[in-house]
Amino acid sequence: MTTSTSLTQQFGTALRRTTIYDVGGGHPARWIRTAPDPRQKFARMDITPPAPLESGSRFVIGGTDPSERSYVLPGATPMVEQLLTDPTTPFNWEDTYSQWGQLLGTLHASPAPVEHEAPPARTRVRRWWNGGDLHSDPWRVESRALFFDELNTECVSSLTELFNDARRDGNTLVHGWAGFGQSVFDRNSENGIAAILGEDIGVANPEFDLGALLAQSVELAVFSPPGTMPQPSQCRAALLHGYSATAPREPDAGELNASCIENIVRHVADFTCFAEVDQAEIPRWSHLVNWLETRRNLAE
Repeated sequence: MTTSTSLTQQFGTALRRTTIYDVGGGHPARWIRTAPDPRQKFARMDITPPAPLESGSRFVIGGTDPSERSYVLPGATPMVEQLLTDPTTPFNWEDTYSQWGQLLGTLHASPAPVEHEAPPARTRVRRWWNGGDLHSDPWRVESRALFFDELNTECVSSLTELFNDARRDGNTLVHGWAGFGQSVFDRNSENGIAAILGEDIGVANPEFDLGALLAQSVELAVFSPPGTMPQPSQCRAALLHGYSATAPREPDAGELNASCIENIVRHVADFTCFAEVDQAEIPRWSHLVNWLETRRNLAE
């Protein structure tokens, strides 16, 4: 007997697009990810993913093609969508952050290649911050200017130093775009997850990956309806608890805070350059970055 594959959903931006095919009946789903912009291709690093965790959580590789990747995943619903919209889901935020932390720990313990590059996501945000021409469309140039207009002078100065500090480059093999959008729950395990790996992989400080997940927790807490998300401090504790079980070292607290802000700015760079964004919302992101940067400087 054969099964028919149906198109479940399509979503994405001019930077990355996702098409999901689900045959249903508990069978794995096929995810196709593409990089439409010829200047923003996937990383080409050829790696072997770490072994799965005892829970079944694992990374999934989709090849090394610079423009298209294909994955077989145990679900057709992105993890973040399921947690935000499905009140009957048996999964929860804290366990999920813990699983992500354990996965990242195993990845960060893997040997990094001798010849390596920074994750494309980090290269992209650094270029955008320093005025690089990621997109020449006047409306998108204006969107970037709106973001900077609402940043205070001290924040701009501090983050310019942060983005251009070569000491933060590190020598750890990192995911490069860790997050709940490119990962799913494994319906065949109690609390396991499956996460896409390879598209933005590179070498950096390990806090870059952890900061990406913390940035997502902050953004969801700030911009989602009240009560939708746990406090970012709870997510942070769960993430670091999981990470400590498999990682080669503890993350630096100051660098973790800096990487969280770096990843929020990366999200701003990506959606102002490659997505349809309501310009009226941009100052809210500027105010969030101002607030986080002030707290980071006070902590230091």
